[in-house]
Amino acid sequence: MSFSEILQFLHPSTPNHILSTALQLLLELEENYFKNLSNNEIFLFFQKIAQFFSPSPTISSSNLILLLSILINLTAIKSSQFSPLLINSKQIILKLSKFLEEEEGEYSTFTAQLFVNISRQFPQQFVDKLNCYDDEFGSKLIDHFLTQNTSKNKNSDLSTYLGFLVVNLSSVKSFAVLIATNKLDSFSSLLSYGETSQVKSSALQVVYNLSLQDEFHALMLSKDLQANKLLVALLSPLVDSEDKLSEEEIENLPVDLQYWEKKRNWDLKLWELTLCTVYQFCATRLGRSFLRNANIYPLLREMDNARILKQGEDNLKNGIILEENGKNLDILRALISILIRREDEMGIEENEDKLESIRELGI
Repeated sequence: MSFSEILQFLHPSTPNHILSTALQLLLELEENYFKNLSNNEIFLFFQKIAQFFSPSPTISSSNLILLLSILINLTAIKSSQFSPLLINSKQIILKLSKFLEEEEGEYSTFTAQLFVNISRQFPQQFVDKLNCYDDEFGSKLIDHFLTQNTSKNKNSDLSTYLGFLVVNLSSVKSFAVLIATNKLDSFSSLLSYGETSQVKSSALQVVYNLSLQDEFHALMLSKDLQANKLLVALLSPLVDSEDKLSEEEIENLPVDLQYWEKKRNWDLKLWELTLCTVYQFCATRLGRSFLRNANIYPLLREMDNARILKQGEDNLKNGIILEENGKNLDILRALISILIRREDEMGIEENEDKLESIRELGI
């Protein structure tokens, strides 16, 4: 059966068993087939699909899941024209948004996965349109993600895809500001107490995206050092109870990092993203000042020593003799290099002393 013949059956009045067969045939088509469709074929296909997202469509649950699965496959294709078409359809996006909000709805996970695909390729456009369609969508999505991760009966797949979606959208300033102004403590808690490594990873990636925006540093790094949960949540996985700190160094740390009793996490991806995040704070005077006042240099020093020893042990086990290397070591040492210097030793010229961010210097 040809593509055009299949499309003839995509109509709400088509009997469910026939519609199911047509949708199954579309679901089984190879990615390259859709890549080779003409613009007219794509637009016709989209029009056919849009019929099923009317206010009161007549489509069975199983067929709607097939339809969502097809859209997931289509939006996963790079440079796919389907994502922009979906983004610009208020009717479809609002219908999908309702699916997403359903706590125990059977379509919520499929919708979250679909939105992840769209937001990965078109984050800015997606946020802009969502704000036009529903100016509370961003706040509701963030709350939905946080609620999913504090619920006893949470849907783990939905939680994972909501995390991916929030990460993608947090790269857009108008969405990120919702987290920076209202939800930082909640994301800090997920960093510390998230039930799965994936939840913690999503929270960390969101915080990293926020740290790239210099104007958020004042919100992320509160003036009250001891009340700041974020820095402790970021650094604590990389701290070890065996770190060799003097009593004075311990006393000068944020209270929650003093006399740490846990072991260091050796997930190097976690190291890299954590250190990259903290390093972003060094772009602003406020950030550098906060980190210096937090007296975290001794912790960074011990991380550096531990990383060298760990790499040496791993190399010996594998019969490899290599010099110390690795991106996380480079970032860690760059971070140490900044924090052990005073502001007047940063190499910023006097006529540039009003710069708020060293990003403006291209550093």
